[in-house]
Amino acid sequence: MLIATNNYNYLWDWQNGRTVYPSAPGAERIDIDPNGKGCHKVWKKMAGTGGRYDSFYPALAIGPNKALYVGVYGGLMSIRDTP
Repeated sequence: MLIATNNYNYLWDWQNGRTVYPSAPGAERIDIDPNGKGCHKVWKKMAGTGGRYDSFYPALAIGPNKALYVGVYGGLMSIRDTP
């Protein structure tokens, strides 16, 4: 399993402390095929819009409960798969 976030096109204005271009949104879960010769997308998730959901490049962390955690300007965000 691979979890990837999308930071495409993100640009931060360091002099003025603001986002110039937000990144394309979302994260994807990609599972590797059992034979190791391919992969397939399981989901693409939108996790919020606006500056408070800006994660500014930190890595996602996977907790012991299999939830994803990421720090954002608005605090800490958690994403969970539902069976």
